[in-house]
Amino acid sequence: MNEKLMTPRLNLIKALCRDKYGARHHTAIEMNEVIAENEIHLLKANGTMRPDSQIQEAMSIAHKKLKG
Repeated sequence: MNEKLMTPRLNLIKALCRDKYGARHHTAIEMNEVIAENEIHLLKANGTMRPDSQIQEAMSIAHKKLKG
């Protein structure tokens, strides 16, 4: 994964968790639920890395959900 996407992806995951579960420390299960719902996972079903463009597109869709 591109180094430039790592921090924004993590911040987006935290923001989505905050929006869904409230302002508190979130469990790994909650974070994985948010990742799966918004399809911002890093790996494909066969275990290979997803292209950065797919991750970036999924992140932009999730960000729009968060704002609107």
